Amino acid sequence: MNAEEKLRICLLKLLNVSALKLFGALVYKFDIAVIPSSNDGGPGTAFVALDVKTKLPIMRFYKSFLDTLSIEELLYVVIHEILHILDNHCSRGLKAQYPELFNIAADHVINDMLDTDARGSLSNKIRSPDDRVILNHFKGKNVSTEEVYGFLIDNAEFETQTISLDGNGQSSDGDGDGDGTEGKPSNAPGGIKPGNENGELTVKTIKVTMPDGQVIEHTVDVKLNKDITEEDAKKVSQQMQAEARSVMSSSTFKGDTSLKIAAHIEEIIKVEIPWDTILENAIKSTVVISADNKSWRGTNKRMRAHDITLPGNDTEETADDLYIVIDSSGSVSDSDLAKFADIIKQSMIHFKTLHIIKHDTEVYGGVIEMTREETFDLTHEAFKIDRRGGTCHIDPFDLLEEEYVEYDSMGLIILLTDFYSNIVEIWNNYTFTHNIPMKILLPEHGSNFDIPEYIDKQPIVIKEPKY
Repeated sequence: MNAEEKLRICLLKLLNVSALKLFGALVYKFDIAVIPSSNDGGPGTAFVALDVKTKLPIMRFYKSFLDTLSIEELLYVVIHEILHILDNHCSRGLKAQYPELFNIAADHVINDMLDTDARGSLSNKIRSPDDRVILNHFKGKNVSTEEVYGFLIDNAEFETQTISLDGNGQSSDGDGDGDGTEGKPSNAPGGIKPGNENGELTVKTIKVTMPDGQVIEHTVDVKLNKDITEEDAKKVSQQMQAEARSVMSSSTFKGDTSLKIAAHIEEIIKVEIPWDTILENAIKSTVVISADNKSWRGTNKRMRAHDITLPGNDTEETADDLYIVIDSSGSVSDSDLAKFADIIKQSMIHFKTLHIIKHDTEVYGGVIEMTREETFDLTHEAFKIDRRGGTCHIDPFDLLEEEYVEYDSMGLIILLTDFYSNIVEIWNNYTFTHNIPMKILLPEHGSNFDIPEYIDKQPIVIKEPKY
């Protein structure tokens, strides 16, 4: 089996193994190539980088490295390389004083998680390569890349080697293997084709002696280029994160919640929502704090007519009911809808029951109730957001008014919308808009609207993850 055939089988497995399908979707974002190895014994395993012209992610494998791996080990390596981009290591590495050490730290953190899954849920699907980077001093300690990087700075020795490449990815003095079979264009998944790098490739090898005596020798597998800016790299990672968020928010996605790497990805793609601000500004400012541990749950409607909001009795620290109104109109992007789904999942940390109202010009599905346990079920009706027509908030506001009149448990309403709607025109037609705390959460493209203070003094723009 030659190198390309092995890589092709690997990519097909990513598509067909249910636990790995997320990576099967993400690997198509990469330009993938096999680089024929030189005869000079120079370092060469696999690496990811951003193409200087297209600013898109590339993934390269040296033939000699592929020859040493089993399919299961190659799956491990491919997932490892995807995670470098997903975790924004290109941009973070560009900011680091010693990018090579940052790369070692990133490698350890990724491999430590993959090793756990290789011994557990993925034991029959991926296998840890023997020569992977693992720092025994940090093994199993659940540390961040930055924590490991800081520890490594004072313990590293550097060696630099320059390899000259021609247009076929071979060394310019003609010492490539030149068998004429590797690196030919292929219609295989992932677009495997020959490496087309020109000029010189500078590879830095790092040697680190750890306090426990372990010696780490490593070839950097995140290639940084002076023509690629931090912003370029961050944008690519954000696009990858958006794709992962869309896949993982899909009702057809069957994720394995036992995977350590899956939990890490969930954290990477989690949309940044300032819940403290939401609760402080939208709830606590309207609630009279009482010494007998009363809360804003079940507020007294009789006093609302006098513009006084009083809490009811409650010994629970979490709130009961949150209403989320989701604008799924055509002006809201698929990426933003995936963020909306992530907000639904995050909400359950703060509330016991969610009431989801989905709409474009009309409400579809009625008021969908979700309990905390159901937020883990991505096939739940609340996550199926498929109507993409115009925008009108009359129908959902009518439904909220009915809920307000009928139930005592309405605590907070969040409107997920880009504000291309008639909210301002209809606001004063309803009672609940004056008596129930509300918060507007806007995708970035809707953040330029001048939202009246009587609707929301501090609307919140949904931010991308910090990495």
